[in-house]
Amino acid sequence: MANGKTSGENRTEQQAGTASWLGVVLWVTLVVLVFGSALIVGGVGWAQSSDSSATAGFQSGEVTDKQGRTISISGQGYSLSSEAVIKDDEGRTKGEKDLVPGTLVKFHLSRGSADQIDQIVIILPR
Repeated sequence: MANGKTSGENRTEQQAGTASWLGVVLWVTLVVLVFGSALIVGGVGWAQSSDSSATAGFQSGEVTDKQGRTISISGQGYSLSSEAVIKDDEGRTKGEKDLVPGTLVKFHLSRGSADQIDQIVIILPR
C-alpha cells in the first residue's frame, strides 16, 4: 500500500487497462477485416469478369471470319466501332489481332445499332 491504494483498487485499475487495450485490439481487428475483405472482393471482380453479371446484355458466339474491321461471329457479320474495347475474360486489354477464327467471345452492340460492336470479351480456354 505504498501508493495509498488497496490491492482491490490496483486490481480494478489493471482490469480497466486490460479491458481498454482489448477494446482497441478488437476495433483494429474489425477494421482490418472489413477493409481487407473489400480489397479481396474488388480484386476478384476483375478475375471473374467473364461471369454473367459482368457481361449482362452481351451476345455470345465464335469468331468465324475477320476482314479488317469487319468480323463474323457465328456466321453473322458485324463491324467494330472506332472505339471498340477488346479485353479477355480476365480484364486484360487485347487487340484486333487476337480476334481469330475459332475464338469464343461475348460482345455488345453499340446503342441503336444492329451490327456495330463496341465491346468484345475474349473467352480464354480453361
